[in-house]
Parts: sequence; C-alpha cells; structure tokens
Amino acid sequence: MWLTGRLAPDFKTIADFRRDNGEGICNVCRRFIQLCRDIEESIQRYLNALETADRTQPAGRPLACRHHRHILQLCEFDREQDARAARRRIVAEDVRLHDRVECGNAQFPSRQLQ
Repeated sequence: MWLTGRLAPDFKTIADFRRDNGEGICNVCRRFIQLCRDIEESIQRYLNALETADRTQPAGRPLACRHHRHILQLCEFDREQDARAARRRIVAEDVRLHDRVECGNAQFPSRQLQ
C-alpha cells in the first residue's frame, strides 16, 4: 500500500487479478506446499542422522544429545511465542469489543449496553 501512495484496489480489481492469473496462483501455492514437504523431509533426515550418530558413538555422552536438547528448547520457544501471540490477539479483541460497547453507550445513552 505504501508503494502506491495509499491507493487500495477495489473488489473488482482483485477479482479480475484472480481470474486472469488463476493458473499462476495455483502453481505458486503448489510449489510452496512442495517446498514445505521438502523442508519437513530434510528435517526428518537430519533427526534420523542424529539418532544414528547416537547409536554409533562410543560409550559416554552421546553427541546428538546436545542437538536433541537444543531442538527441544527451540520447540518450547515456539510454543511460548504462539501462546504470547494468542494472548495478544485476545487482548486486542477485548479492547476492540470494549471500544465498540463504549461507542454504543455514547451514541445511545438510553440503551446502556452491559
């Protein structure tokens, strides 16, 4: 939006773009899904290699243990970030609803919303 000087396309422009470029949009989505699957397979191969390294490592502390712990820490961090984002969305929705109720009370003082 900032690039076009705050001009926003209307619904007809967007509908025309989707109609004219439908095949390209589908191809981009298809390639993105394939990329995600490839990344997931790569991660799984890496984790399998870590498990194999643990089994082939001599007695003592396994090499992949450190990597596994780090992966678990990253997963925990992702869960915390998701929880924080969910809390921010809930607070924003509460504020929006509160503002809507306050606006309704100001417009219609005889109909006080509870």
